[in-house]
Amino acid sequence: MIDLSAVPIIDNHCHAYTRPIGSLDVPTYRRLFSEVRDPKAATEHIQNATYYRWALKELGRVLGCAAAEGPVLERRAALSQRDLVALLLRDAPIEAKLIDTGLGGAEFLSIPEMRELTGIRVEWMLRIEVLAERLIPDSDGFEHFLSRFDAALEEARAGGIVALKSIAAYRTGLQIAPVAPDTASAAFHAVQAASARDGTRLRLANKPLIDFLVCRALLYAAALGLPMQFHTGYGDPDTDLRLGNPLHLRTLFEDPSFAAAPIVMLHESYPFTREAAYLAAVYENAYLDISYSVPFLDYHELLSCTHQALGVAPWSKVLYSSDGFGIPEHAWLGALHGRRVLAHALQAKIDAGELDDLEAMEAAGAILHDNSRRVYRL
Repeated sequence: MIDLSAVPIIDNHCHAYTRPIGSLDVPTYRRLFSEVRDPKAATEHIQNATYYRWALKELGRVLGCAAAEGPVLERRAALSQRDLVALLLRDAPIEAKLIDTGLGGAEFLSIPEMRELTGIRVEWMLRIEVLAERLIPDSDGFEHFLSRFDAALEEARAGGIVALKSIAAYRTGLQIAPVAPDTASAAFHAVQAASARDGTRLRLANKPLIDFLVCRALLYAAALGLPMQFHTGYGDPDTDLRLGNPLHLRTLFEDPSFAAAPIVMLHESYPFTREAAYLAAVYENAYLDISYSVPFLDYHELLSCTHQALGVAPWSKVLYSSDGFGIPEHAWLGALHGRRVLAHALQAKIDAGELDDLEAMEAAGAILHDNSRRVYRL
């Protein structure tokens, strides 16, 4: 079996850790390993998920305790967040993390705090729907909003963002099409008026306005050669999975005005991995991310996705991520799965006579590290 333990990892899509909140009880910890919306259902059934049982085994190994919830949580509570992070990074090293700050809030660590805590390179990306939600309520008309939106992109770029990100798949789907400014303006005013009426935190879910802003952000990204990530495929029940198929992005890939912006399809587009691999094979600016922690897929399913990706797309178009969030365990588990699954997938290609050892190591280095360094200009 080829050994990938020394190959550095750049996690091209993940999230910040939450601030320490003391010891976690079993129900709370279980919910951190589930996309189920109902807390009772998550607590009841996650204990029977293969991924969760594997996570407990690995935690027992690294923490030096029994592979069961009680001992793991007791040992975990005895460590500071800093000590836990250091322990996990020693066990499965990660060189750099690219963080989507869209889950931001007071409970999440800032980028400087993540850098200080982890001691590794940490960069960030801007989620455009969250940006719009922040700007819409107090903008003085559509043109004022657009000028603030554009200025915020410039400010973020000056602040060092390495990518933009869209969660259109969660809100209105990936069937994104150009929208006329007048149509977008009408949509803006409707959204702003509804937000003022409701008096609640704005959640942008207006398709014409989202499509307009995605295309505007992509034009900005293309002018700079800046990557743009798209959530695709698997998510919590808030997303209509039928609208998360990356094939819906064909309109964007076919538009020459967006061609200079690398488009990264996240989460192996599960269960549409073959579709995403096809897009990465036929469109120059299409890239496929394989997320080895979230979605919570077991070894065999991740191996299948990795075979599907590498069976169609060049390995120079495939990137590693964890999508780890909240607790440091997720990013660590992703690094464990990523190296192990990728080693088995590439060994199978060696055994089949498709690659030799040197080519397999070249592919591993590209997927785990080099492609992200190139695409995000690190």
